Amino acid sequence: MRLDTLVRLRWLAVIGQSTAVLVVYFGLDYELPIWPCLAVIALAAWLNIALRIRFPMTQRLEPDRAAWLLAFDIAELAILIFLTGAPSHLDMFDLKPDAPAEVRGEFKPIASRTVGLQICEHLPRLATRSDKYAVVRS
Repeated sequence: MRLDTLVRLRWLAVIGQSTAVLVVYFGLDYELPIWPCLAVIALAAWLNIALRIRFPMTQRLEPDRAAWLLAFDIAELAILIFLTGAPSHLDMFDLKPDAPAEVRGEFKPIASRTVGLQICEHLPRLATRSDKYAVVRS
């Protein structure tokens, strides 16, 4: 794999992630840690600039170096998910439709392919594939 390919893909990711964070924060008025999110995205941009300065873009990467660069990208995404949060399991898999309003989630349950398992109404494709995964309740 060429270094130029990874750098171009990372620039695309930097633009997309920056746009998403800014639109959610300013456009949708959703509270999230804007500065830490932008710092993580800026770190990816800095890595791109450093790679462009240090190495020729036509250089082919050895598999282990490509793996390290892709591992950085995965770590960046994991940090962004951690910073911005994720839906609660109460809103996705454990809806409790018969519980009092203060306990149950705000979304409606839909039937899945697995008998007795109800999934959030916003995940219909996941509901159709419920025979291919397990929900662990402990």
